[in-house]
Amino acid sequence: MANQRLHVIATAPTSPSLHSSFRRYVKMLHTINNSPLLKEEWNKFQTLDRSSPLRRQTSLNCPNGQRSSTQPTSVHKLRAGDIDVIAALGDSLTAGNGVLAWTVIGCLTEYRGRSWSIGGDNDYLSGTTTLPNIMKQFNPNLIGASTGSGNANSAGANLNVAVAGAIAQDMPTQARNLVNKLTSDSRIDLEKDWKMVTLFIGGNNLCDFCSDLIAHSAETMIANVAEALDILRDNIPRLYVNLLEIFDISPIAGLGDGIICGLVHGAVCSCGTGSGADKAAISELSRAYQIAVRDLVESGRYDGREDFTVVTQSFFRETTPPAKSDGSPDLSYFAPDCFHFSEKGQNIAGRALWNNLIEPLGAKSIDWGLDQSVRCPMTTYLPTKQNS
Repeated sequence: MANQRLHVIATAPTSPSLHSSFRRYVKMLHTINNSPLLKEEWNKFQTLDRSSPLRRQTSLNCPNGQRSSTQPTSVHKLRAGDIDVIAALGDSLTAGNGVLAWTVIGCLTEYRGRSWSIGGDNDYLSGTTTLPNIMKQFNPNLIGASTGSGNANSAGANLNVAVAGAIAQDMPTQARNLVNKLTSDSRIDLEKDWKMVTLFIGGNNLCDFCSDLIAHSAETMIANVAEALDILRDNIPRLYVNLLEIFDISPIAGLGDGIICGLVHGAVCSCGTGSGADKAAISELSRAYQIAVRDLVESGRYDGREDFTVVTQSFFRETTPPAKSDGSPDLSYFAPDCFHFSEKGQNIAGRALWNNLIEPLGAKSIDWGLDQSVRCPMTTYLPTKQNS
């Protein structure tokens, strides 16, 4: 069966070309790096305190979630410790762009090992609260997490197939790439091992929506996400999918009014930094994306299987850029480009994803809760529509 699946998707391309918003972003970073005046402004900007001490954690001693005594055959009776393999699809936020950057060009480095949903560098006890590091508290033999830095084709990428600059239209290709990786990995028993995939996409579509309203409509976005999910469903048995809602991109212009932030925002998200009308439109489209994700999952398209489910995780729905006590944006949560997540932001997102994952359906958080701690599972099994 594994070989048959591999044959179905063997002709998939390995990576998409850069899309317009990300090309502008790359060009702007090189422009800043090559301009003495702009580079001087960047260096001044870097005197801001962006460091954030990692909050050390204590071991999770949770009665729920520990690995089952016998391997479950139903996704509705799946515990956190039963997950053997973890993977992720997405864009530069999942690739980890700029997480540890202190230079202009450093923001182009993909620190996949620190990615909130798939990074495996350091460990949970040291304070690197990525989803895999938390889940290793329940199954230390979990495989698939990214390590180090590099693009989607690097050895350390492991099962992180996210590509910086990707849009929803790239999700079917990423799904095929993931199937190829899973079916060719000798460590994985495709038929027996339980797998978890996190899919998060839409930011680059939103940031470029004003260039093509059809290509970046909610209908086009969700059609491509559904195609990717269909590929995963049809080729990967024993799979639990986290499908995340996108956050409202419109507040991005408030992340800093200095020259560096302004230049980067204008390049990477021009549709969100234009007129008030554009900001209102991008906010409305963000909500349309969120609703489309929920409607897809609620449609029943992915119901009825004992070995496959898709669950909406909603903690980004009302998440807004953190602010300091004086109301100014707290840039310590963001990389030096004022757009991607810093190590601090990645760890907050990882904790929020885990907590969302273990919350029952109908009672999931809708923001990332900056002060929340890593919680123990509330129920024995990972929530699905059937067991909730």
